[in-house]
Amino acid sequence: MKEAGYNPTSWARAAGASETGVREFLNGTAPNISLAYLEKLAHVLNKQPMDFLPPTVSPEDAVFLSEMRALSDEDREEVRRLIARFARDRNAELTAR
Repeated sequence: MKEAGYNPTSWARAAGASETGVREFLNGTAPNISLAYLEKLAHVLNKQPMDFLPPTVSPEDAVFLSEMRALSDEDREEVRRLIARFARDRNAELTAR
């Protein structure tokens, strides 16, 4: 952001985002950031949304996490249960071999 000549206020204005949202993003306190929001911020800096993610998060995982955040709490819990069941079943299958 600074290298591109922006401060939080000017970056937010250029991206069409709220200054509060940009500041929360920068200090890591934003509760839920959508992929669309990251795209707006990234576009201004000629970056990709994935450029903002830690290197340990793959692009595929970032999309998955964004999709998970978009689900209702009830649906998110159902997906967690399905993943846990899959992991248990898969582990049992591998152990049986």
